[in-house]
Amino acid sequence: MKVWRNGCWQAPQLFGTLAFQYGFGLFETLLVRGGIPADLDDHIRRLLQSIKHLDAEGRCSFDAGQLKGTVLLSLDKRQEKNEVLKVVAYCEEDQWNFLLLLRPYTYTKKHYEQGFALHQAVSRRNPKSMLVYHKTLNYFENYLERRQALREGYDDAYFLNGEGSVTECTAANLFIVRKGELLTSPVQEGLLPGIMRGKLLGGAKKLGISAREIPLQKDMLPEAEAVLLTNALYGAMPVSRIDNRCYSVDQSFVRRVNTILDRESL
Repeated sequence: MKVWRNGCWQAPQLFGTLAFQYGFGLFETLLVRGGIPADLDDHIRRLLQSIKHLDAEGRCSFDAGQLKGTVLLSLDKRQEKNEVLKVVAYCEEDQWNFLLLLRPYTYTKKHYEQGFALHQAVSRRNPKSMLVYHKTLNYFENYLERRQALREGYDDAYFLNGEGSVTECTAANLFIVRKGELLTSPVQEGLLPGIMRGKLLGGAKKLGISAREIPLQKDMLPEAEAVLLTNALYGAMPVSRIDNRCYSVDQSFVRRVNTILDRESL
């Protein structure tokens, strides 16, 4: 195979892979502080589990130890600023390989103070899809929905599934606090089992609050006392508005949540 690029035929490199042509790949996005990637083992475990689940017959050119070693070797421990590491696993000639991408961290204290504004995505999550539970390179729908949200003055978009349950945002899991209880939709409603999501569900008792997975109906959102988003980069981000409904931002509560998520220093 050849690729026409920059005026001539060239070796395909990544352009000839299944990842580039069909989105046949996976990724993990990690927070890096002082050259140390947060929750690295959890991210690697999820990545390898997804490869095994989606391509059981595929060959992997690396194992968990090799990937971890490469990641740690690649990062500068002298770096003082936070960074974002993206680990991309892609399939090339029936073999899985990986590459690393590094970019600056862009969330600021102002984001936490103001909170995020959300609106409803046009598309819906499909719990029957084999891809919705994995971080695949088929990210076009999420990208389009988030781009439209930003154009309309929001920070992100939330998805409903076919039954009307609130599932997740384009790059985060969603929690509400209602009647003193922390609630989020079960994974089987059609959402990614986020690493921060799991941490918060497991550590909620430290907040003096119970946590429960139930299908979040849209009409439950106005009843919420608080709304939080979680992902690996910002930990817990407060939500100050959903569509036309405003919510108070309890900075003390958000800080306590981020302590549990090991994101208190952001």
